[in-house]
Parts: sequence; structure tokens; C-alpha cells
Amino acid sequence: DQRAYQAMKRAVLFLQSVKDTKQQSSEESLSCSFDLNDDSSLTTMNTDQLVEEWVRKYYMRLLVNVTTKWKRGSLQTKISAMRCLRVLLRFIPIEDSPQYATQVFGIVDGCMYLDSNFAETDRRLQFLAVRCLSCFVRVLLSFNLQVVGDNLCNIIVSLSPLFNEVSTDIIASNNENPILSQTVNDAIEILETLVDGKIGKKLAPYFESVPFLPKDSRLHNVRDTLKRHGINFDNLLLLSTQLNCSEPPVRSRDSISSSLSSSVEEEKVLTSHRNKVHFALKKRLNSLEKLLNHENDNVRKLSLMHIIGVVSEHRDLFQNVIKVEDASLRFLTVKSDSLTIKDGNKGLDSFVKSLLQKCASEKSNDLRLMLASCLGEIGAISPAYLDSEDSLDNHSGSNSSRKWILEKGAPWKSKSVRIHYELQLVTNHFVTALKAAPSPTDQHKIGFSIQELLKQLHHDTSDGKSDTDAVDNSRKEAMSPWLKDQLEKAEVLTVIEPYWTSLYTQNEASKTKSPPFFASSKSYYLWLAEWGRYMVEKSNMNTRSCYRNVFYACRSAVRSEAGLGVLEFLLPLLVLDALCFGNDTDKKSTVNELRNVLTEVETVVMHTLERQKSVECVFTIFQTLQYWAESEVEDRNKKQRLGKHERSKGTANSQSNLELPVWSPEESITVIEDLVDLVPFDLRSKAAARVGMHAQSLRCLEMHSRKFETQVVFNNEVVEELDSNSNENLNGEDKRLLKATHIIQSPSTAEKFDLENSLLEALLELGHFESVLKHIDGTINSKPSQVIVSLGARGELLSHAVKASWQLGRWDALEDLVHLVDSERNTGFQKSLNHDQEFDFAVGKAMLRLQRGQLSEIPKALEQARHAIIPPLSVVANEDYPRAYPYLLKLQSLREIEDAGKALSKHNDTPSVPQHILNGANFSSALDAETSMDITTVRLALARIGSDLDEEASLWLSAGRKARKEGLFHVAENSLSHANAIYLRLIHNTIPNVPQNLTIKSWEVKLQLSKVKYANGQTAEAIQMLNDRALDKILQCDREDQELANLMKRLEGDNLVAPFARCTLQVTEWMVESGLQTGSEAIERYKILSTISPKWERDSVLESRINVVASQNGGNSDNENSRAKIIKKEKTCHKYIFEAMKEYIEALKIGQKHVFQALPRMLTLWFDFTAILDGDDEMGVIQDEANAFMVKHMKAIPAASFYSVLPQLISRIGHKDEDTVTVVCAILRRLLVKFPAQALWQLSWLRQSVHKDRQKKGEDIFKGAQKNLRKSEDMAMHDLLETSKNLVEFLINLAKYSPKRSDQRTINIHSNAWKGKVELRKFLPPVQAALTVSSSSGPSANSRDPFPRQVPRMRAFSPTVHMMASKARPKKLSAFAIAEGTQVSETLRDSNKAQPSDIGEMHFLVKREAKGDLRKDARVQDFNTVINRLFANAAGSQSTERGQHRRLKLRTFSVVCLSEDCGILEWVPNTESFRNSVSKSYNPHASHYSPRRRGRRITNFQDATLRNSFMQCQDQYIKHGNLTKAAQDFDEGMLKEYPPVFYWWFVRNFQDPHKWFEARTRFALSAAAWAAVGHVIGLGDRHSENILLDTSCGECVHVDFDCIFDKGLSLPRPEVIPFRLTPNMLDGLGPTGADGAFTGGLKSAMTTLRDNRDILLSVLDPFLRDPVIDWKRQRAQQKTNSESNSNTESLEAKRSIRVIDERLRGIYNLKNPNYKKIKRVDRKTQDFHDEMASMLPLSVEGQVHKMIAEATSHENLVQVYVGWMPWL
Repeated sequence: DQRAYQAMKRAVLFLQSVKDTKQQSSEESLSCSFDLNDDSSLTTMNTDQLVEEWVRKYYMRLLVNVTTKWKRGSLQTKISAMRCLRVLLRFIPIEDSPQYATQVFGIVDGCMYLDSNFAETDRRLQFLAVRCLSCFVRVLLSFNLQVVGDNLCNIIVSLSPLFNEVSTDIIASNNENPILSQTVNDAIEILETLVDGKIGKKLAPYFESVPFLPKDSRLHNVRDTLKRHGINFDNLLLLSTQLNCSEPPVRSRDSISSSLSSSVEEEKVLTSHRNKVHFALKKRLNSLEKLLNHENDNVRKLSLMHIIGVVSEHRDLFQNVIKVEDASLRFLTVKSDSLTIKDGNKGLDSFVKSLLQKCASEKSNDLRLMLASCLGEIGAISPAYLDSEDSLDNHSGSNSSRKWILEKGAPWKSKSVRIHYELQLVTNHFVTALKAAPSPTDQHKIGFSIQELLKQLHHDTSDGKSDTDAVDNSRKEAMSPWLKDQLEKAEVLTVIEPYWTSLYTQNEASKTKSPPFFASSKSYYLWLAEWGRYMVEKSNMNTRSCYRNVFYACRSAVRSEAGLGVLEFLLPLLVLDALCFGNDTDKKSTVNELRNVLTEVETVVMHTLERQKSVECVFTIFQTLQYWAESEVEDRNKKQRLGKHERSKGTANSQSNLELPVWSPEESITVIEDLVDLVPFDLRSKAAARVGMHAQSLRCLEMHSRKFETQVVFNNEVVEELDSNSNENLNGEDKRLLKATHIIQSPSTAEKFDLENSLLEALLELGHFESVLKHIDGTINSKPSQVIVSLGARGELLSHAVKASWQLGRWDALEDLVHLVDSERNTGFQKSLNHDQEFDFAVGKAMLRLQRGQLSEIPKALEQARHAIIPPLSVVANEDYPRAYPYLLKLQSLREIEDAGKALSKHNDTPSVPQHILNGANFSSALDAETSMDITTVRLALARIGSDLDEEASLWLSAGRKARKEGLFHVAENSLSHANAIYLRLIHNTIPNVPQNLTIKSWEVKLQLSKVKYANGQTAEAIQMLNDRALDKILQCDREDQELANLMKRLEGDNLVAPFARCTLQVTEWMVESGLQTGSEAIERYKILSTISPKWERDSVLESRINVVASQNGGNSDNENSRAKIIKKEKTCHKYIFEAMKEYIEALKIGQKHVFQALPRMLTLWFDFTAILDGDDEMGVIQDEANAFMVKHMKAIPAASFYSVLPQLISRIGHKDEDTVTVVCAILRRLLVKFPAQALWQLSWLRQSVHKDRQKKGEDIFKGAQKNLRKSEDMAMHDLLETSKNLVEFLINLAKYSPKRSDQRTINIHSNAWKGKVELRKFLPPVQAALTVSSSSGPSANSRDPFPRQVPRMRAFSPTVHMMASKARPKKLSAFAIAEGTQVSETLRDSNKAQPSDIGEMHFLVKREAKGDLRKDARVQDFNTVINRLFANAAGSQSTERGQHRRLKLRTFSVVCLSEDCGILEWVPNTESFRNSVSKSYNPHASHYSPRRRGRRITNFQDATLRNSFMQCQDQYIKHGNLTKAAQDFDEGMLKEYPPVFYWWFVRNFQDPHKWFEARTRFALSAAAWAAVGHVIGLGDRHSENILLDTSCGECVHVDFDCIFDKGLSLPRPEVIPFRLTPNMLDGLGPTGADGAFTGGLKSAMTTLRDNRDILLSVLDPFLRDPVIDWKRQRAQQKTNSESNSNTESLEAKRSIRVIDERLRGIYNLKNPNYKKIKRVDRKTQDFHDEMASMLPLSVEGQVHKMIAEATSHENLVQVYVGWMPWL
């Protein structure tokens, strides 16, 4: 080293002497003031200073020259370069060292990762690299620790290969490999330096972001030191081990599940420890996930390896976290831009989705394969467990770059736009490329482009005062303050600054190739690089080009694979430049190149995945150019709408040169439109479908049809892949058979094969594998010439045969098939295979190798299978999770095969798969169990290989149960028959000592088979199958009989009580439903069941249901007074009511599964019974008994159950019976003590009520709760309740505030406008998710905290309150949000400005209702919450394939009443009214100046012509009675004159085709869900302002629920339609209109609602009977009539319930009142037919068809109020 150092000095001094000599006269001889051979002369201060100055000045040049020939250099060349680098690092200027970190770390990293076939001599390169790294790290540590911290991950990853490859024995032995040993010791020394002493303490925070450290015994000192700094890399393993340990103080998992029996303190300890474990896992995985976006391939690779390891070791823990976690950020309205939230608070659902998105953006095939393995290790998590509320406008990777381009605008707009493009290239793409450069050579290419673009930036921002080309690089000006500031803001100044003074030069390449490029390119990168270089050169030669200098500056970067992102960013600009400024040849070659990518050519040598990238790139170009052109047209139109004054005002100030257009926009628009015509949409559609981009294909196909106004003829393949919305209710095999039916009449041979293929697919899904094999064998061997029309068809048949063979266990046949496929690998057959076929063949090969014991061949087969999944997975990875779910199922099946292979390799002495692998933890995934036949069939095959009959029968049973719940009864019967046969065989083989578990499972099979028969209408056979002799004996016994006890003892001994009770209960239900038993017989049967199984809640619910029916029959009268009299006189009714109440309470005490059925009904019975007042002493005694009964048992019902009916309890605070009120107050007080943070918001309005009695009772409830909290020493909650009154009063005053000026839009409030005894952050925010019982836990008795965890808190209110422009002047209130548990200093606690600790904002709407009643909105939101639970349960009970396309959900929001007329509502973010969305829409295919192009013409209600046109149509019916003529005029004069444009709102708002398709699907499904619910409850006033759209995902959100329960029919212009489905809504649903996803969603929604009729009626009945709210009148009317019309209100409630009940039974009873008011003259009235229609129930399909027909009927639309805007 010393000799090299001295040699460097000599070289520097010699160069300096040469330079000095050149400055003297050329005649003078060369002389030197130093003796270069005298070492003593080299040690003087002057020489050292001279050397340092010279090196500082030329350091970048020296660094480049050291590694200039790296990429193609030999090993010796690289070793020499590393030696030079090592010496050069000794001369590095310390203060400049951070600038060279990227280059040095990149060089070192390239030396550490050797090829798999490296020689031991290559270890010298690693040795020198570690020495260089050590030197550089020490230099950085002496100057700036932050740089080391920022690059800490790079350092550890660079050193990891040493520890991954080297065993402890080799390290310990210096004799075997001294170079390697010394290298490892140097690496350990580096790590120890980083963790020791003061340096270690300062770097400790950076180590937290590094989630891994090599597992090596030599690093124990490093780990121990880090532990002392609080960094423990083993904490996850330690914590999870403690969680599994059953020793105190940590309880076992079983203890956790039975926490009710444990003490509160123990439960707190368990909860705290469980949270620590969950946090540790999430923190580890999220830290690893962050590194997946790292520029370095090796970092990403190592991160994936660790993710796989962590998930594999903690799989059960991972799945448990997924099931129980609650994402905090979903509570926020606005998320902070600088969100500094702890890694552990980020949900694992986000982690999984990030991995999926990485599949789409990752360019390395090796890393994609690792991602596939990683996703398989995680498993196919049910979509129900993942947060599906993510907006669709989230962008990552290349998508974020594209979003930037679209937002920044067209390049022709101005020079400032060009500067922003240049700056974006430097700060984003070039920095990323520089860090990702795989070699020093690539770094130099990127560096040269940075240098050149910095010159261009300097020139463009200096107003042309300096000519960059004339600037002497050796005397370059200082970087401008503006540019330096921009680089600092982007945090890249340190990386970029060295290139400001660098002196790169480039030998320009020889003439590039000429087009075409695509056909001969082997990869996406090679095609793009060649085409890009060609266009850059062409642009540079064109003096008219405005961006040629920018392109030319990037010429070196596009030659490096690391610069691929740069080229993708520039490509739309390059294409536009060629079209605008190129000659005819350039234009033609550009268009042809684009067409070549989209055209199917057999000579293309590119792989399918690479071609997919190319096609996607072309689509990005087209969409970007079209977006620019359309934006320019609309901007110009907007300017033209401004008046002359506004236009002159807008241009009064002369624009600077930076804002003037760079070139003519008209020219650009013209060339873009010409390009669209030359590359039509149908060509693009076919190209997209060919490479699997089905969403893109559908989008182009639709736009093609709309452009030429022709009917869309959908490509079957495209629509089928996109989930064929018209057939969404069909299961897999039905779809196949339907497809076969469509083409059965086709004469072509190809379509005959399609018919046969569809039949085979249906047989496979039905499980008829023998039939499949026989059919294929006959097809191939008998008539190949007639059927096998292509190699692709042969591949289809063989793949079906392979699947059937391994599922049947025909291993010899499978071996023949695998051999046949392998023998044809080198023929055209291989190229004809699609991804699904390749996957099937690979899985078949893996199964065969596993069965044959050829374990070494299994990984290769699994790798082939993963390779086949990656292309289609990468296409759907950017879509929503359910679209990717089928591929995740396949990846999980591969992982399970891999696990079986690994287990078998550990048991080589075992001839088959070990049994513990089949029934162990690998198969116990709670998240994916019983969700897919893909998993089940694999497990069945593994069970057969392992000869595990019990496991095989259990799998058949699970598959049969799943198929039955889905309605696939033929599949269920087949699966259950297999299970039954296996269990019978097992029982026969074990007689007489039959294991109990076999008997229990055989009972379960029998129960499932009987359910299948009952579902098929075979009631008698189903009952007969379950009837048992033991049941007959038990029914003949008295409940006190000894024989019954003996029978029960025998059942208990065999553990058959539970299965026996289940079967008996099921038979009893069927008998009752079929009318085979009387009420008394059924009740007696239920009582015996209660004796047999006292802990079952279901029989109690059913029995109480019969009691209620009996009591109602006892008083069967529509007259409420008559019914009350009968109940008072008939003691039988009293008996039944008491029995019903008792059974309901018993059911609620046992479990909470039926809480929404049992509790509302029980309370209604109680309230109605005790409300009967007649002075009868006997009746009073009975009522007192009822109240006493409630007092006795109310504490046995969990508080969370009562919380679910809190509004019903509050409504009875003014009950007629004082004793009942006392009990109600006691229950409310209990809720306020149990859940004070949540219940205070629901109960606060009582204290602010205008009714003195309610106000007094509210005060008493709060005071009583505070007293109880004081007794329990919970002063925190006591103070919270005490302070809540002040907070509510503050919000009420804000709601009532009336501004003096009508144009005032904001209010400023002081930071101490509200200040209470308790800080604001202690209050739970009034948002729906925080105030609702968590759906995961439900109102369960076993859940002490049934509400979501990790709810953010409000730190302080924003000082600015915005006022809306509506008449009521509601106020938008914002609160700064912090994460729960965040400690805030006193100085910042009440600060009314955003703070670094804030994670975002929560927005609320505070309003006062003068006429409406917010309590109605609150009750409807409660009802919608119940609906969402039903939708979720229905989706969960269906197959994942069906459930994922039925993502039905109502968007709800919190409505908290603060008083009778004031309330605070949760703000719904990212929404705009449907009217506003239509107004923003425009049809780009229409002429630029056509009045029909834009939607604002349709929505302009101020347009008198528009209003009068509709009124004239309506008058034809209202005034003249001619409804037919009115409908015709409406169609011709309105709808055709104002065509819909809403379709284009989705096209414009969602540029990405996946997000476009998903947004439109969400719109359709959410609209369908609201349509179903709205029709059932009679929701009216659905004008275009009461329907909102979420602009981030397309979902519908309905607001304003004052007009409900058919109140709209009583309006002056009655709302005679069931829901809004106007022309623009139909247009937004796509070309299929209402016949696609909307109809499917509406069918699913109505099916769910009708199936849960009892629950809905149970919930709605208390709503309608609520004495506080009159649903038919406004609040002002309620005050005057609150007590006078109770009987009328009760009758009205009964009528509403009857109407809803009829709709839930399929009767369409929405009667048009106009038919009785207005006499029609065009035809006879249809009153008779209308009456018949309202009497006959329809099927779900019939009801849906009727609803849609009525909603879209022009005769109905023309009758509604003009302000409803029915033409919209």
C-alpha cells in the first residue's frame, strides 16, 4: 500500500510538471523541481498539498478511468482496477466523499456477488472489494455518519455473500483458504466498527431499518452489541416462542381463547404480549418490503429470501395477524404527505398487495420467480381478510412516472414544462438508474447523461444568456441557486453534484441500425434500446425538434439496461417529436414500428412475457398522447367559454418566455388524431388479447365500437377472461356448458373442438375424471384428423388428461403423458402451449416425481410451474386482489407440494409421504381452508400418495360441504359420497373398536348428504336419512325420565351428543317448515333438545320464534287496539310472550350468532307488552314480572350485544311504563360504563334534548355512569364523560353559527375555542369504523374489546372551518390526527398547525337541520351496517370465485346526533355528486365543437330550454293524460337530443385499463347494492345531488335519507321508480348496460336480502316503531303530533313492515299514485293487472327484471319532478 501511495504521488507530480512546462516556452527543456526518485522529497507538505489539490480536482475523472473497462475486462483487469481504487480512496477529499458513495458502493457490490461457476482465484476480487469498502466506510465515518446510515443496507448486503457461502469450519481454518478467511475477518471488522462505541449508538436507529443480519456464529459480538443498543434481530422468534409457551406469566393460545375465565390482569398481559408479537412481525415484514423497491438487485433478492424465511417460520402467526389486524389509516380523511408512522402499524394487507404490485414492476426474471415463491409461501389469503377500500389511483413504479407525465401536461405547452421534464429526468430517473447500475460501465453511461442534461438545464434556466456549447468544461460556472435548490428539495444534490464538474466524453457510436426493430429483437429491452437510440439520433439531426437537446443528452443512458426507465419516460415524447418534426420517412417508420408490435407475426422471436411488456409500452404511448390531445381541446374550450373581459383579464399580464407554447398545439393534436386512425382500436384490442391484457383489450374494443357507432360483438375469450359479467352468477362448469351450448350449432372444426374442450372442463370440475380420460383417449386415438386441428388443441387435451390422471392416482398413465409431452418439447408443440397448459404439465410432473420418490426432480418441475404463472399474474397484479387470487391459489398448491417433497427427503426410509405432513400445520390454514378446489385436489392427491384415508375422507367432506353452500349440489353429492364410502370402509376395518372421531365424522357426512337432498326438494328422504332410533326413544321419554338420562349418558360416553343434537335440530326445523308438526310438538321437541344440549342457542331462537307466531295468532288483527285487548285478556298470549322472551334471552346468554334476530325481537316484545296500560291489577302484576325478569337476566347478556341495539334502547327512554324506563336506563348506564368512549357519542343528544324529561334522564344516565366509574377508580373515563358535555356544546354552537354575510365561506376559530378537563386526543373520533362493533369479533361474549384497535385520535381542531354554500350552511371541521398512543408534548398538544407527529387529518360535517331529522340518517346508517354484515357473510358462504365478483357493500358514514336538530357527520372523502361527474364528462370521439360532446350541457339546470323541453313532455300526461305520447316525446326530444356521456368519465379518470375496469365494476356493484336496499326500504329523493361518486374508485355513495319508507310516493310529483337508473347511469355501466354486472349484483343483493328476511324485519321493526322518530313527517311536524297519534303511527309502522315483507318475498308493490289521480286517454288503465302484480311473488330473477324495467321505463321517468333531472 505504501509503495502504491508513493507511486501515486510520483504520477501526480509528473503530470503537474508536464502541465507547468507547457505553460513555459516550447523551447525550454522539461524540468522538474522535485526528484521523483527521492522518496524524501515526496513527503514534504508542499507535495502532499499539491497531490491532494490535484486529486480533488480530477477525482471523478480518476474514478472513471479506474473502472472504464470493467464490463468487458478480464479478472486480472478487475483486480488491477480494485487495487487502483483502493489507493485512490486514500486520496479522496473527506468533505467530498459522500458524493462518490453511489459509485464506490456499486463497484464493491459488483465484486462481491460471483457467478455460480467462480474459481477460488476469484476470491482475490472479494478480498480487495472488502478492503476498499473498509477504507471508504472509515472515510465516511470521519466526516458524516448519516451517509453511512443511509447506505447501511448496501454495506450489509454487499458483505452477505461471504457469510451465506462460508461455513464455520472454513472460516476457522486459515490453512484451507487464507484469502477467504482474511476477507471474512475484514468484513466482521467492518460490522464491529459500525456497532461499537459512540458510532454504534448513533447508527442504531439506522440498524432498525435493516431487517436482517447474516446468521453466522462469528457475528455474535455484533448481535450482542446491537442488543445493548436496543436492536434485537431475534426478537420475533423469541416473542413467538414465548407466545406458544404455556408457562406463566405468558398463557398458552388455548388460554387466550378462553380468556373469560382468566383475570383481567392476566388478559391484559396476554393482550399486550400478543400485540408485541404482532407488531414485531409486521415491523420485520414491512421493513423487508420497503427494500423491495431498492435500486440494487442484490438487496431485493436478499430481502425476498428473508421474507420467505420469516413467513415460513411464522406461518400460523402471519395468518393470525391477517385475521385480527385493523388498519389505522382507514380512519383518516387525509393522510399526511410525510407520514412517519411506525413500520409495525402498517397492515399486512398492504404488505401482500405490495408484493403483488412488485410482480408487475419487477424486471428481473430471477426476482420474479422468487416473488412467486414468496407469494406461495404466504398462501392464498381470502379476499375477505384484506382491506378492499384502497383507492384505485395509487401509483407505484412506472405508473407513478406516467401519472407525473399526465399531470404535468403536454410538452408543447411551454418552456417551463420542458424544464420540468428535464428536472424530473435528473432527480428521479437518472438517480434511480445510477443506483441500479449493475457495473461501473453502466454507472459511467448514466453519469455522462446526467452531466449533459445538467448543461441543458443550466442553459434553459439562464434565459439564453449563455451558450452551453461554448462553455469550457474546465471553467464551468457555479451551479445556479435555483437548480441547486431544486436538487436539494429532491434530496439528490449529494448524488448529482459531482457530475456538475465531471469531464465525461463519449466516443459516439457508429451508425445505428435502421427500422424495423421489433421482429428481430429477442427482448423488450433490446427492442426499446435500438428503437430509442434510432429516434434520438433522428431527432438530433432535425433542427426543428424542440426537445432534441434533451433527447441527445440522454443518448448514453438509453444504451444501459439500468436506463430502461429513462427510455420508457422519454418514449411518448420521442414518438410525438418524430410525428411533429420528422420527415415522411420518419413518420412512416414510427407508425410501422408501433403497428409491428401490435400485429401478430410468426417470425417474432421474443418470449411471450417480453412481448407483453412491448405491447403494454405501446399502449402507454397511445394513452399518453391521446390524454395530451384531449386535455388541450378541453382547455381551449374552457377558455372560449370565458367572456371577452375574462380572456383579456387573463392575458393582461404579458407571459414570460417560459410560459409561451414551444410549438403549435394544433399541429400536435392533428398528428395524434392521425396516429389513432392509422393504428385503430380493433388492432389494439386483438394485440392486447393476444398477450393476456384482457382489460386493455375490452377497453379498446368498446372504444372501437363507440367510435364507429356499431354494436359491440365481444370476443368470447376476452369477455370470459374478464369475468363475463352477464354470466357472473354461474359456477365454473355451468359456464363451460353454456359456452358449449352457444357453439354447438357451429359447423367449423375449430369450434367443434371448443365444444369438446368445454365439455372436458365441465367434467373436470364435476370430478368425473374417468370420463375425461376415456373421452380424451378415444378422441386422440380414433379420429385425430377430424378433431385435432392444431397443436394448441392437442395441448388442451393433453393438459386435461394430465390433470385427470394425477387426481385419479393413475400414475402409469401420467408417466406416459409426461414422457409424451417431454418428447415434443423441441417441436412446434412447445410454442403452442399457453401458460395454463404449461402449469398443468409441470404440476403433473411434480406429482409424478413425488409419487415415484424422485425428489431431486421436484424443484425443477415446480420452477417450471412458477414460470408459467408469472406472466398472467404480472398482468393482473396491478388490479384488485381478487383478480390475482386464482393465481395465488396455484402458487400455494405448489408450495404444499414442495413442503411434501421436503418432508419426504427428511424421511428417506419411508416409502410414502409421512402422515404428519398431511394432517399437520401445513394443511391447517384457516385463511384458505375450504375455499378452492385447486387446493383441495392437490391435498387429495398428496393424501393418496401418503395412503392417508382419514385425511382423504376429511378433504372430500370439506369439499362437499363447500359445494353444498355454493349451491353446487351435484358436485357436493359426488364429494360426500366419496367421503361416506371411505368412512364406511374405515369403520368396517376397525370393528369392534371404532374410533370416536370416525363415528362423529360419519354423522357429519350423513348430515351434509341430507342437506343436499333437502335442497334438491327431497324432503322426505332427507328427514328419513337423519331419523335415528335413539331419537325416537328420547322423544318418547319424559324429560325427567331415568331412561332419558341413560340414553344421554351413552351418547356422552361416545362423544355423540353434539352430532346427535345437530341432526335432531335439523330434522325438527325441516318438519316445522314442511308443516309436518304442530306448534306444541315442535316446542316440546326443542325443550328436549335444550335438555340434551343446553349450550346451544339456535334451538332457543327457533322455539321463541314459534312462540311469537303463536302469540300473534292469538291476537290476529290489523287493529292495534283490538290486538292489545286480546293480549290483555288472553292468558295464553302472556304465556307465549314470556316463553319467547325467556328463550331469546337464553339464546343470547349462550352465544351471539343470532343477536340481530333475537335481541331486537325480544326488546320489541318487552316494550310492547309493558306498554299496555288499562289499570288492570292482574295485567300490571304480569308486566312487573316481565320487568323483573329483564332485571334478573340483563347482566347475563354481553354488553356488546346491547350496544348493537343502542338506538332502540334510547328510543324507549320515554316509555309509558316507569319500571320499563328504569330498566332501560340501567342498561344504558351499563353501556356507558362498559364502552364510555363509544357510547358517549350515541347518548349525548339526550342531555341536549329540548324535551325536559329526556334531558333529565340523559343527565341521570351520565351521572350514574360517572359514579360507577369513580367506584371502580377509572377516573380517566370518568373525566372523559364529564368533559364530553362541553365538547358536544361546542359542536352544537358551531353548527348553529350563522354568518352575517351570505358569501362568507370560512370561519376562524381559536386554538382554545374548546378546551376541557380532558385533552381532545382522549376522545374517540366520531367515525363509523370506530363506533361500530368490529365485524371480525362481532358482539361476542368472548371479546372484551369488540371494537377496532389502533384507532387514530384527534389532537386538535384546525383553526379554519369551511362553510358550505347550501341554505343550511353546514360547516366542514378538520382535526389533526395522531396515532393512538402517540405522546405529544404540552406545547404541541393544542397547536392548531400540522405537526410532524400528525399522521393525517379527519374531516367532519357539522350541521343543523331546520326541517329534516338527522336521527333518520343515523338509523338508516345503522341498518346499512347490518346489511353490510349480511353481504359479507353471504360472500363468505359462497365460493371465492363467485364471492370475489360479488363485492357488495354499502358505503356508510357516521351520523352522530348532538341534539334533535344538530349533528356531526363523518366526511366522505374523494366524492363528488353524480351531476357534477356527468358535467365533467365529454365524448372525445365527437367533434371538438359539437354541443353533444360535453356533459355540462345536460346538467345545466339553469338552461330554461332544457327545463321547458322536459316540462312539455311531462304535460302530455299530467295535463292531457297521454302517457304514451309523453314517453315518446321524452325519448325523442330529450334523450336523443342530450345523449349520455358518463361512460367517458371512467375512461378519463382511470387511464390504467385494470383500474378502469375495476372502477366501473365497483360502480355497477355499488349501484346495484344501493338499488336493492333502496327499493326494499322505499328510499326516495334520489336526485343527482344525493348520489355521490368516489372519484378514487368509482363507488356510489348515497346521502340524505329523510325520504324513506315510500315517502317519495306522497310528493307532489311522486317518485314512481324503485331506484335511479337513468340514461347516464346506464351509459356508465358499459356497453351491456344494466344486463351486465349491475344485474348480477342486483340479483346477488336481492338474494341476500330475501334469504335474511327475518333478520331485516327484526331490525326494521324497532326502527319503524321508534316513538322518537316519525318516518312519514318532518321533525317540525313531529313536535306537534308527538303524542296524539300513537295508534295511527303504529298502524303505519305495521303497513310499512308489510310492504317491506312483501318486497322481501318477491312482490313488486310500488304502486303509482298518478294512475288513480290522472285519467289516461291513450289506453285503458291497468289497475287490475297492477293489483295482480302486487299479489304474486316473483323469483329473484323475475323481481330484478321487473325492478330494472320500472327504473328505466320512459313512462315512469317522464312523471317525476323536473329537478330530479330524469334525462341525466
